[in-house]
Formats: sequence, structure tokens, C-alpha cells
Amino acid sequence: GKKIATRICTELRGKTTGLMAAVSGHTGLAKTLDAPGEPTAEGVPANQGARADAVSALVNLGIDAMIARQAVGVVAKTHPDMNVQGLIKAALKEVALA
Repeated sequence: GKKIATRICTELRGKTTGLMAAVSGHTGLAKTLDAPGEPTAEGVPANQGARADAVSALVNLGIDAMIARQAVGVVAKTHPDMNVQGLIKAALKEVALA
């Protein structure tokens, strides 16, 4: 259903960067399409996996996927090295303030 589709999209979001870079031949386009973070040598943000896990956790708690992505993005932008647990806690606070 809708929840499974949303979760699949959320989990696959960060995995398309390498494909986009290969297709476009330019990592700048792929980097632009993904959420912010420090890029690694492959052009993928270093904490992309932690961000995807945090978004997935928030969605599983019943938070809308778009709101979850935005909240995690805001937190990850200010704390790029934060782990999954920290991202979840901070994003929940961000959602509560909205």
C-alpha cells in the first residue's frame, strides 16, 4: 500500500546518486538532487545512510514522509556528523516545534 511505497522511496532515495552521476557524467547534478551533507569521493553525502534510517524511523512513527525528510534535512544541515539516534531525537524536536 501507500506506507510500503513511501518507505521504499525513502530507502532508495540515497541509492540513486551513483546512478545519476554515471548517467549525467557530472557529480554536481546528482549532488543537487540529494539532500545536503558532506560529499564523499563518490559524491554521496557521508551521513546519507543515517539520514535515510532516521527518515524511515520517523515515517514508521506516523510522521508524514515529506515532513520527516525536511526535519531530518534541517538537523543534518546543522549537525552533519550526527548518528541515527541523534538525528531521530533532534528531528522529533524539530517536528514538535513546527
